[in-house]
Order: sequence, then C-alpha cells, then structure tokens
Amino acid sequence: VYKNKFHDQDYYPKWIDADEMTFRGTLLPKNAVDVSGNGSYYLQYMFKYGAYADNYPNEAKDENGNYYNGFDIGWAVDPETREPVHLPGVDFIRVYTALNQYCGWIGETSTEIFMARDMHIYVRPDQHQ
Repeated sequence: VYKNKFHDQDYYPKWIDADEMTFRGTLLPKNAVDVSGNGSYYLQYMFKYGAYADNYPNEAKDENGNYYNGFDIGWAVDPETREPVHLPGVDFIRVYTALNQYCGWIGETSTEIFMARDMHIYVRPDQHQ
C-alpha cells in the first residue's frame, strides 16, 4: 500500500516478520473512478450488493429518513451455493476490507466502521448468573 502525507500510521502489520502475507476471502472489483483524469478527484461507486458494511455514502438515508450504512445478518448466504441461509444466532462477526485499490492522494480505500450494535440481545438460560 502506498503511503501518503495524510496518514502516518504503519500500513504493514508490525506483528508480521515476513515480507508478505496472503489473505483468503472475497475480493471485490475496484469501485473508484478517477473522474478528474489526473488523480485529483476520485468517485467511489456503491456496490449493487447490499450486504457490505460501509457500502453507501455517509449521508445515505433509508425510506424513513434514518441514516443507514450497514448490513443485516438476515442477508446471510451459503458461501458455496450463494443461496440464502437462516442463522439461528451469531457469536462473532468479522469485518474486513474486501477491496484492494489505490486512489491517488486519497491513498487506499478501506472499510471504516464507526459502530456495531446488537439489535436483539439474547442471553441463553444456561448462562444466567
């Protein structure tokens, strides 16, 4: 990842000694376009698939006027067949960047998560104290 003047943090994980690492998962197509033609203005398009966090503009609102930029676990699909599945519950959710693109002075584009919220908290009866 190219470094730029706006971000001085390390881009490569400090806990890795090797010169490279490999990720497995879904790599989405690049969705940013240099509309200026000279690298000064990029436009990132939303993906038509709805089940990706940080997929909509920050000011996007739903039909009720609420700010909306998230996903619903009810949209889960089988990774092999891509058919919808019903999940009775979820213990952990992993959010990772599924893009690998560089946008000039902006730098890399990545998933930015501000908040995660459990909308249906349920404590199993055997876990009461």
